This record gives sequence, C-alpha cells and structure tokens, in this order.
Amino acid sequence: MAGGEGGAAERADLAELLARRALTEDAARSEAVERRHAAGGRTARENLADLVDAGSFVEYGRFAIAAQRGRRELDDLVARTPADGFIGGTATVNGELFGEGAACAPPTASSAAPRR
Repeated sequence: MAGGEGGAAERADLAELLARRALTEDAARSEAVERRHAAGGRTARENLADLVDAGSFVEYGRFAIAAQRGRRELDDLVARTPADGFIGGTATVNGELFGEGAACAPPTASSAAPRR
C-alpha cells in the first residue's frame, strides 16, 4: 500500500469498508442481542466463537445483503441485512490436537434467515 500524508485516515473507501464490517458484529445489534439473551438464547457469533479455535475463523460473505434492491434502498439493506442473516467461513477446531486436519467450514444462520 502506498504511503502518503494522512495514510489510512484519509481513505474514504477503507473507512466505508470498516463501517460496513462493524455493522455485521453483534455490537451493532445490541437490541437484537438483548432480546436473544432475554429469551435464553445466544447469537450465532457467540456459538461460533465457542465452537472454533480462537482467532482462526475467516469469514466469507460478510458484505452480502438481502436480495431486495427492487423494494428497499441500498443504504437500508446495508444497515439492516448485513451478511443476509448468514455467517460462513473457515476455521480450525481442536487445531492443537489435529493440526492442519482440523480445518472446517462452519456455516450458521440467524433465526431470521429463511429455512431452506
């Protein structure tokens, strides 16, 4: 990456990417997380964090949105449907025991995702 005055702080595209990434985290959905916890449940990300080795999860599809561009504005879709209710990626499980053979692809979906 080329250096310059101000560096990454001046990159609007990077700032937008980081803002969209933040929308996919549980911290951006505090009301939904509180409802899930109040009902005795956990979020998909909480379950995934307990399943895979710490720091090994590489997420794919984080910036997908619901296929509703004909009915809703893009900004609304980005804000309200990040990852379209799914979390997918690769990770290791029990990597300290199995090494490279511990890799897996754990997909998970929110309760709002359509049943397939």
